[in-house]
Amino acid sequence: MKFKVILGIFIILFTISCSDTTSSEDISKMEILDILDEIESAFTFSDIESIMENYHHNFSHLANDSFYNFGSETIVWESRINSYSNIDFLEIDIQINGDTAIASFQFHLDDEIFPEPETYGDISYFYNSINGWVICGNNFSF
Repeated sequence: MKFKVILGIFIILFTISCSDTTSSEDISKMEILDILDEIESAFTFSDIESIMENYHHNFSHLANDSFYNFGSETIVWESRINSYSNIDFLEIDIQINGDTAIASFQFHLDDEIFPEPETYGDISYFYNSINGWVICGNNFSF
């Protein structure tokens, strides 16, 4: 009888410890981190198409008195790939607010460091669309 009680307690504790306690916010943050990892990888191979697959087609961003849409953002990435050989996102902090998110980070291009979203911000604003998280820009219409 004691053995069955101990075994029952063990099974209950084991079941509780194995339950999925990951929140939807944590999952969203992991998905956004995956996007940044995909951009780093695609940048290494000069794969602009793969970078742009992480953008919403209605991407809209205002920075430094300039407007950027999906097409002009493609040109921004072409310029980055032609001007720099290394990319890295460090000190990433992601704030989720429903279907939107803002990622703050240190954007490293070779030896240059840009605090984001303060410098450009074009990679910092996300929207959770039907197909998952995508980069949308700070002027995106929902």
